Amino acid sequence: MKILILVILLLQPLLLQAASFSVYEAGYPQHRDPNVKVTDVTDVIERRGLYLEHNIYLTFAYDFQSWFFKNYDELEMEWSFDVPEEVILYDLYYQEGDSMRRAEILDRWTAEFLFNEKTSQYREPALMTMSAPSRNGQVNYNLKLFPLMRNKPQTVMIKYLSPLRATSGAVRTWLPIEQLTMTGGGANKLKLLYRYGDPAERPQLIGKEAVFEQDAAERVWRTTLPITFGEYVEFVLPSPIEDQFYLTTYEQDGNNYYQLAVYPPDLSLPNQTRKILVLIDYNKINTQGLTGELLLSSLKETIGRALTVQDSLALIAGFEELVFSSPDFLPCSRENLDYLFAPIFAKPFLSLNFSQDLLAAAADYIAQNGTAEVLWITNRSDFSTDKNSAEKYAAQIRAIFPEKTVFHVLDLENKKYLTYIDDYGYMSASFPFLRALTHPSGGNLFFLRYHPLKTALAALFFEKAAHFEQVEVQARMANGYTYTNRIFSLFRGYYPLDFPVIQTGKFSGAFPMTVSVIATTGDVQVKKDWIISTSDVIPGSPEIATAYFGNYLQELAYEVQDNWLVSEMIDLSVEARVLSQYTAFLVGIESTQGGEQQPGGNDDNKGGENDWTDPSTKVNQGEESNQLSFSAFPNPFNPNTALNIILPQAWVGERLTVEIYDVLGRKVRSFQYTSETEVLTLVWDATDDLGVRLPSGTYFAVVTVKNVRLTVKLLYMK
Repeated sequence: MKILILVILLLQPLLLQAASFSVYEAGYPQHRDPNVKVTDVTDVIERRGLYLEHNIYLTFAYDFQSWFFKNYDELEMEWSFDVPEEVILYDLYYQEGDSMRRAEILDRWTAEFLFNEKTSQYREPALMTMSAPSRNGQVNYNLKLFPLMRNKPQTVMIKYLSPLRATSGAVRTWLPIEQLTMTGGGANKLKLLYRYGDPAERPQLIGKEAVFEQDAAERVWRTTLPITFGEYVEFVLPSPIEDQFYLTTYEQDGNNYYQLAVYPPDLSLPNQTRKILVLIDYNKINTQGLTGELLLSSLKETIGRALTVQDSLALIAGFEELVFSSPDFLPCSRENLDYLFAPIFAKPFLSLNFSQDLLAAAADYIAQNGTAEVLWITNRSDFSTDKNSAEKYAAQIRAIFPEKTVFHVLDLENKKYLTYIDDYGYMSASFPFLRALTHPSGGNLFFLRYHPLKTALAALFFEKAAHFEQVEVQARMANGYTYTNRIFSLFRGYYPLDFPVIQTGKFSGAFPMTVSVIATTGDVQVKKDWIISTSDVIPGSPEIATAYFGNYLQELAYEVQDNWLVSEMIDLSVEARVLSQYTAFLVGIESTQGGEQQPGGNDDNKGGENDWTDPSTKVNQGEESNQLSFSAFPNPFNPNTALNIILPQAWVGERLTVEIYDVLGRKVRSFQYTSETEVLTLVWDATDDLGVRLPSGTYFAVVTVKNVRLTVKLLYMK
């Protein structure tokens, strides 16, 4: 028993979690303590068109009782969490005294350089960055705070938009429970405040019971939820889509932005009725880049879009004990799907697989409730690679089911090395057995190693479902046009017949707007037209524009990341104050955002002025450092730019370096000088240290003298 406990403790750091909290000595992150307390969390939610705005206030504290840090009074803290790529994070606030200071947004390289600078007497207190999306559509966000002090909790607030998933009569999104919790730590309760408009729509939760109290004066619904790691909860509201469309617009800086939701044209297609038993056999240490939250949310979303009330479904999942969604198969209505998934949302996955128990239970379930297709979602990693043994085991499993049972498998294991298998080459170790199980029955086999999660699920459930393969939305103004519009779809190539299509874009001109939806499946094409007048338009908020820019940046993240595109993403991200993989939110030593601001103030959706022609940043080294100057002219430039350095008189004769970096933080050119005068001019011709001409784009010049560094952003345009 002691050995088992030791093994579990040793495995604990390896468990995949959507969030982690830790503290460490600044500059030495290899020694960490995860026992950070999240003493208070409040999520203030408000509808923003077809998105929900989350304003999450978090208070962090650390007791400094760890033997490693008990003699420290301040440490650096890190909060890392994963969310779906559709999330748009667009603000960070840091509490100082009784006020909240708003972060500025910079290119990531400069922001990280400033936050990590250790030679200064002062440090910027907060930095937030994000990663590029993973192949499964997850993005990692990282918040660092310094200092987290003894007996002094620290509060921050982040703002993000999450898209509303439209279902029949309702819209829904997830609550950030996995992002706020971790095994043995994180938050243990979440305060929810939903600010409603007109009418006073009451929210509903799926996966957790809650009693909402109404504050009519404040127009707020309130509740407090106990939360634990591994739970998944949906937040559900009535759908804003009445009849066949919904349109909201907002004007900002002379540009008009819109969000449009329309139902596709009516089309009657033959639909092969399906009856499916889903087995969920998920061991949380056997899959990299996937959380239980993402698995369950993607599974439910796909089923809700692909299957209809003519289809029926049941689920069995392995937790501490097997959990059955229902005593019998139920039609796939929205209400029934909520009912079927509710008991599974409420349970955390373990570090074990329950394959044999699940398969035995599935055979009994089908014997009692009739033949059905079996979809086994597993990441078990110890199947035999011997072909004869694998076929024998697969035959034994098929034998306990009715003769014509169809087996589908989605294999989520992606951490073990590939194995050489006779007749197939290097494959997943589970391939011989899973192929022997699915192939004779006519079922499908997908591997997360080779297929993104949403693609595999869509292929499994849409295979026999009537759906559109392409949908095009054309919107035209009476005396103008719409442009840079994009369709938001989680499952491109699989458009349900009766789900709304969501488009974001910009427009010029006056109403009415003419909308045409053209949908294609096979050799069948159908079209439907609407005319939307001014009276049909719902006035929007600045977040309509924020969502537009966020969607645009998400699309650019999937393009080839050359220097020009990276520069374009940085400029767009800074202009719109929407975080991207190449930018960061930084709370500076002194507020550069026009003074202290309270969250919720619009400020025209800007963060104050960002003077990119001279973004020099000094490390505070006394009065002499304030006399140091670094600038570039011309900027933008082609083919040369002059880097002008003015030194304090007392620093003449000191050694200085000038280094040029690209937007990915790679050093491309360096110079070293010993200054003989107060004024030094260096001409850079956009070449690297080998004399090779660099591509056009954004670069950063850094001058260092006496441990003082100044940075200038350069734009090279061919």
